[in-house]
Amino acid sequence: MPAKKDKLSLLREYLGNDDQQIKEMLELFLQNIPNDLNELSLVCKKNDIDSIQKTAHRLKSSVRFFGLDDVATLLQQIEISSKEQPDFEQLDKLTKQINKLMEQELIRFEKMLSLF
Repeated sequence: MPAKKDKLSLLREYLGNDDQQIKEMLELFLQNIPNDLNELSLVCKKNDIDSIQKTAHRLKSSVRFFGLDDVATLLQQIEISSKEQPDFEQLDKLTKQINKLMEQELIRFEKMLSLF
């Protein structure tokens, strides 16, 4: 059985393994990400291509920092798809998939935060 990946390894490396700073970044992430995900859902419903691209790009960077590569991949699909010939139904499906994954991850991050 493979070892479980430390989702905070990139953040730990970037912050020199400073637990206080990691905790603060995790708190900020947990405070901000629900609004960011909501924004992505809203701009997808409005078919606002420019905002979809910008929001997906911004979110992709944030989630990668927290080891959420599967979510980052979906956000990249949204970003690329919205630049080409956007299929708004597909964008909506991807957004729902991201939200479902993030629900689970946010619970895990809340538990991690309680360990600091």
